[in-house]
Amino acid sequence: MALTDMDYISKEDLFSVLESMKIALPRTSKMSTEALSKRLKDGLNASQRSEELIDGDFLDPRQFRPWVDLRGLMRQTMVMQQSIMGNFNRHMTQGLPRGPEQTLEELQDVVLYFGHQCNAGVQNLILSDKDVDDWAIAIRIFGAYTVDEDTPVFMLSYRIVHSIPNKTLPSVSELGRRSFLRLLNMNSKKLTHQYEPDGDNNRKYAKKKWKVSFILPLGPVPMEEVGKLTTDPGCDVCGSTKNVSRCSNCLTVVYCSPECQRKAWPSHQDACRSLPGGTWTEINLGENPSTPMGGLPNGMFVTRLNMHESWQGRRRTPEVFRAGGESGREPDIPKDIHGNKAFLLKFQVGLGGGRPNHMMMYDQAAELHGLLEEDRGSRGV
Repeated sequence: MALTDMDYISKEDLFSVLESMKIALPRTSKMSTEALSKRLKDGLNASQRSEELIDGDFLDPRQFRPWVDLRGLMRQTMVMQQSIMGNFNRHMTQGLPRGPEQTLEELQDVVLYFGHQCNAGVQNLILSDKDVDDWAIAIRIFGAYTVDEDTPVFMLSYRIVHSIPNKTLPSVSELGRRSFLRLLNMNSKKLTHQYEPDGDNNRKYAKKKWKVSFILPLGPVPMEEVGKLTTDPGCDVCGSTKNVSRCSNCLTVVYCSPECQRKAWPSHQDACRSLPGGTWTEINLGENPSTPMGGLPNGMFVTRLNMHESWQGRRRTPEVFRAGGESGREPDIPKDIHGNKAFLLKFQVGLGGGRPNHMMMYDQAAELHGLLEEDRGSRGV
């Protein structure tokens, strides 16, 4: 059976794997399997920070030095993959069976296991289900290398096997193996064709049925990417993502054509007629509040640190909102990225006591963000 057969994921399971990455799409969505697979690919790339870590179109391991601290390799991999909320959820569900919605956790454990095996000097392992003998992924780890000071990359080769003489940990579910195989297939296409593993023993695992690839730590998908990957789920009737537009009356559903809109009208009309009639209010949004935040002195700042994210190894500098208007300039009006589309905003007050004089505000993609002030001292948006 070909590798591309074994990494097939059903539409229902695609929803589950995406949900495990916080990319929650409505199960009623008519999006095609191909469209969902594209979002899974983008989500996996965001999880392993491909765009940040790979210079150019291909990864060339020859430019990386070996990871020296093998004892600390598993710990550093864990740090790269953790988040505050993820750690809490793992603690609360420890010992419980995992469902499809924990697929990302299962993949993260596989990558952690690679770090453990590298430290133990073990290169060959099998990813199988301890209760099912149908098929497994054989792995040969060539070594761990340093992408940057925080990030290891595991170079390896893999193949499908149906004869499993010795089962080794970790036990990986059917969906976990299919998802991991899809990730390996994705990454193999990003590997430079000039790469060959070091040593004759390793090179024989790069021939015949073996396929060379790499694995990076799988961190939580940043909320900016989650926001992008959960928008525009397609036409509410047929699932098409082409030429879609929102219902002009309620702005809550999208259709690709007047025909689909007419077909949906009998089931949509009650909700559609109940939503219009809200009151529009102008608000003032700025980076620099006219009064210090909750008594913080000038020079201090707040920033968005999401409990579902890990900032370990992130190259970008988080946006900050500084107190006291210290820059002395007018705040910039945020770009209008939503146009006439409805979107949600989160308003968040600080943890200090008392009545707040500001609220942090941002959309899910963190493209529109700022501070909402009580004294209307900033320019309106």
